[in-house]
Amino acid sequence: INPLTKKEENSSAIVMEYAPFGDFYSLIRKDIFPFDEVLTRTYFHELIDGLSYLHSKGISHLDLKLENLLIGKGYRLKIIDYGHSQLLDEDLIGRGSEDYRPPEMKTKNVQNKFAADIYSAGIVLFALFTGGFMPYVEGGSSRQIDFAKLLWEERKEFWEYHSKCQKRPLEDFSKEFRELFIKMTKRNPSERITISEIRNSSWFRGPIYSQRELTQVM
Repeated sequence: INPLTKKEENSSAIVMEYAPFGDFYSLIRKDIFPFDEVLTRTYFHELIDGLSYLHSKGISHLDLKLENLLIGKGYRLKIIDYGHSQLLDEDLIGRGSEDYRPPEMKTKNVQNKFAADIYSAGIVLFALFTGGFMPYVEGGSSRQIDFAKLLWEERKEFWEYHSKCQKRPLEDFSKEFRELFIKMTKRNPSERITISEIRNSSWFRGPIYSQRELTQVM
């Protein structure tokens, strides 16, 4: 029974265990999530594992963002909010979330839903790696700089400007990290890296924390 309309309605729900540590967006905004490249890689591994499982079942999430990633028991990453998720043969109904969605979702012209998820996962990776900075703000510019255009044209200025805006050394953005991020966020979906290729990338194959180390760090 809907408490507002007092009418009986059909609904569906996903039941999951309680995630006591909140979502990544809140942790980063509260400056609780420590900047640590190994920690970022550890959680990115879990994100890719979760995304790989969904795709193996023919499901695309289509709304990956920091707010939809929780930290559950044992400090493990959990993907939530499947309100926009779809099977491959379903017609696209949503447009995703601004600043995370790939450009083709904005016009609902998505030919490859898995590639759309890869793009959003790339944006999440950048936000985790930088402590909450977004690679670009959709539909606008920052300091008269069109970061989206620089990203899609693969200009070196994209990294130079971010280095200045974030007040961090340019060297923090390693060649391996840049290559992975750029390949995940290609404007053309057909050019984006696949999950298998992500797993084989140099940055992804770097060190991650064990369960014990993760608990100590967090």
